[in-house]
Amino acid sequence: MADEMEKAMHIESGGRYWVVPGRFLAGPYPVSPDEIARLSTIGIMLLNGISHFVDLTQENETAPLYADFVNGLAASSSAPVSHSRFPIPDMDVPTAAWMKKILDHIDACLAQEEILYLHCMGGLGRTGTVVGCYLVRHGLSGEEALHRLEYLRRSTDNYWKTSPETRAQRQLILDWSE
Repeated sequence: MADEMEKAMHIESGGRYWVVPGRFLAGPYPVSPDEIARLSTIGIMLLNGISHFVDLTQENETAPLYADFVNGLAASSSAPVSHSRFPIPDMDVPTAAWMKKILDHIDACLAQEEILYLHCMGGLGRTGTVVGCYLVRHGLSGEEALHRLEYLRRSTDNYWKTSPETRAQRQLILDWSE
């Protein structure tokens, strides 16, 4: 039991939080330029059962790419690990059709018993927008989703920062319906 609590404490640091406990984690880009930190962060996530990474960054954003690293791990281990990218420009909002595609993908992963990690670069704007729309899809009003998002992030390292970051991102959550 102590080992499980210790693993959970490590995975919930660095701005990460559980949207659906034990199933759907959200936060910032999971790796750093430092190779040792990268291996440590990804290793902690894999120890916690993360099996699918949902990446909202664009390919031209400056960060060490990790999709090849994750795919290499999948090829060399018995644990299935995968990566998918649904790019959204930084500080922007996706179209309704693109958001629906992202949410459908998340729901499909969860239905297949995947444990997923959703991220953008900082884990606030794009990630918060998708999490908020996910919460609306699953029964909350837009206003309730924004409050729940604030609650979910209460223990993160950057809890004082607004998520989502922009008025347009928050408005998308308030207006979201399918």
